[in-house]
Amino acid sequence: MMKYWMVSGLLALLLGGCSPEQPQQTESAASTGLATAEEKTPSYGPESWKDIIPASCRHFFDGCNTCTRAPDAEVAACTRKACMTYKKPRCLDSETAAAEYQQTDYQCQGGESFKVFRGEYRAGDMRVKLEADEIWLSDTQTRTAHRMQKVPSASGEKYSDGSITFWAKGAEAIVQQDDKILYKACTPSAN
Repeated sequence: MMKYWMVSGLLALLLGGCSPEQPQQTESAASTGLATAEEKTPSYGPESWKDIIPASCRHFFDGCNTCTRAPDAEVAACTRKACMTYKKPRCLDSETAAAEYQQTDYQCQGGESFKVFRGEYRAGDMRVKLEADEIWLSDTQTRTAHRMQKVPSASGEKYSDGSITFWAKGAEAIVQQDDKILYKACTPSAN
């Protein structure tokens, strides 16, 4: 019997320390004009995007996942990452459009020309999705296309498929095959 009272007393002491009641404050933060860090920092949750993202936005970050929806739709298809805390939601339409497709036409010193595609290669009805570290070079003279991977470069951007290399430094680029320069002094032309 003595053990029972000791265990009961010990449990009462332990549970008493877990009381959900908080000590009352004499003045509220609002009445003193002082706000805590929690009150100053906005908190975001899984539904916050509905108040922040405009109805016209098709691709957005909901604070945890990236989402896509039809224009003016209330529901979206999102990745399924779990987050303990949510960040501020934002529209990604301009970022997504830039990542999806970019075509640059180049004119070179000898009159040669070629096109460089980023995000997606397009030719007629053909569409090929490109990774962030890839480009597709379409050679107008030879009527060939080369899917190239980014390779290390001391300066500028350099892509190669093992034989053909595209190397851009600033606004000027060259194309070479193995060690032979095919096109030099190439600059983007106005489309």
